[in-house]
Amino acid sequence: MDSSINTTATPEGLFYYEEYQILLCLTCHAGIRPGKATETHLRNVHQWKGKELEAALLYISMLQLQDPHTVDLPPNGSTAIPELGPPLTGYSCRSCDYLTSSWKKLVEHLRRQRHSREGESWKKVKMQTFSHGRCARYWIVTEEGQGHGHVSGDLDRADDADDGEWTAMLSRYDAGLAKEYEERRRIAENPSGVENVSRWVQEMGWAKHFDGRDRTAIYLASLMPRAHKARRQGQQNPTLGEVNP
Repeated sequence: MDSSINTTATPEGLFYYEEYQILLCLTCHAGIRPGKATETHLRNVHQWKGKELEAALLYISMLQLQDPHTVDLPPNGSTAIPELGPPLTGYSCRSCDYLTSSWKKLVEHLRRQRHSREGESWKKVKMQTFSHGRCARYWIVTEEGQGHGHVSGDLDRADDADDGEWTAMLSRYDAGLAKEYEERRRIAENPSGVENVSRWVQEMGWAKHFDGRDRTAIYLASLMPRAHKARRQGQQNPTLGEVNP
């Protein structure tokens, strides 16, 4: 080992967050995975090499490190960690602990989990993460000078117009979800009703004519004469009456 290399000083650009045993990259504002991924990040992403890279790897080898993808996260309402950069604007589901920075993923979550409720089913929050991308896991933070649970005047007055548009969009989504639920409930209560079988039948207003009849027989009788298989089935089905060969 080169005696001129300082193995105790934290290399510039890195920060060891001892409480969670996470090595943070101050340029990326994210945690670095331990093991081979550390050298790969420094070498390939930031082009560290020579003594700079060697010193960093020696320093890191003496640390106890957790994987930012799996480490326990700080609790919601924690003070923002400055080394992770400015908190992100995100979305929180009011029905569970789901957090995301993507509006599209929020809508997908609400639809998939059927988290509909009176009023808004989500809220805007400030949050941080140890790892970005598809592996990101978030927690809600408060910024310096704010009380616990307070979120920057509901995320800056400048966002009010956007909030209004998004709230209206979610309200329309909630209304549509409620309508779908009512439709499913009605069908579940009367699954055999002819009006529940076909949207086309509903729109044509034929439900009242088909109610109580054998729908298979009606279908077979409606086929064109050249459908030989249908004619044979019709001959075997007494509900259709006699069919000439």
